[in-house]
Parts: sequence; structure tokens; C-alpha cells
Amino acid sequence: YGDETAELDEDFVLRLHAPSNAVIENGTGRCLILSDDRADYLSPSALVTDTNRMLLYVAQSSGRRVDVVDLKTEMLEDVIALPQNPSGLALSPGGATLYVTAGVASGVVHVVDAVTLSVTETIPVGHSPRAPLWAETNRLYLCEQFNNAVSVVDPTLGQVVGRISVLREP
Repeated sequence: YGDETAELDEDFVLRLHAPSNAVIENGTGRCLILSDDRADYLSPSALVTDTNRMLLYVAQSSGRRVDVVDLKTEMLEDVIALPQNPSGLALSPGGATLYVTAGVASGVVHVVDAVTLSVTETIPVGHSPRAPLWAETNRLYLCEQFNNAVSVVDPTLGQVVGRISVLREP
């Protein structure tokens, strides 16, 4: 159970309910509590890891931020504040740039310098962008949920260079 005091380590209880034919084994797990302020829900919505620098990026949708967690120390290292609710994360090869999808009707991709943790560019995209994917073709693909499309973004040009129509709500 959390409280409103920030501590380095805190115990909590997780209750699991299993169907009658399932078995839940007892054990110990580890967890990082990014906030225990019960009045300020963060709503984690996406994760991406930088295995070179041992960092975990956590999109906190309701918190309008991306948390940066040091995986070596298992501590919150920094917070990237955003003007919209983040919905997805992708990291460039080598981890120099973090791409954050955000917004709803006026969706965007925030381009974040992964060293300074500052937003360097905002690229307008379609409605409700999510699930960005970095491709080896130096393109970013992302779902435009309510435009029934997958956008193709050229990060060098800072714009959408194509759209792939899909049947419904990718």
C-alpha cells in the first residue's frame, strides 16, 4: 500500500485472483513505484528500453510525461514533461533519439534528444497516434487509430511522407 511520502523503497501488496483451474505460485518480485500520490494517476501506457545505456522509458499518459528509469539502480532518473498525453514510444538505433506519439485529434510525434531529454521537434501526424515502430529504412511507422491508417514519418524531413490505409482502427 502506498502513501504520499516518497521513499527509496516501499512494500506493497498485490492480490491476484485465479480461475478455479489455475495455480498461482508464491514468490517474490521486484517493482519500481514511480508515484504513490493517490490523487495523481499517471497511467503508464508504453515502454521502451535503451539497452546500451540501461534506461527504461515509461510513457505516463495521464501524467503527460515520460519517466526515465535507470535500470542499473532501479531508480527514477528524470522526467520529460509533455504538453499532451503520450501514447507510444520508439527509440532510434543507438538510442540518440526518443520518438513519443501524443495527442488525440491533433496528434503529434515529439522528437526528444535522449541525452538532454529535451523536445527538439514536434511533427504533426494524424488522429490518435500510437504504437510507433522504428524501421531500418530510417522511417518511423505509427498507427493513426481513428484515421484508419498507418503513417510513414521521415524524421530527417520532420514530416509524414506516406499513409497506408487499413480496414479499421490500427
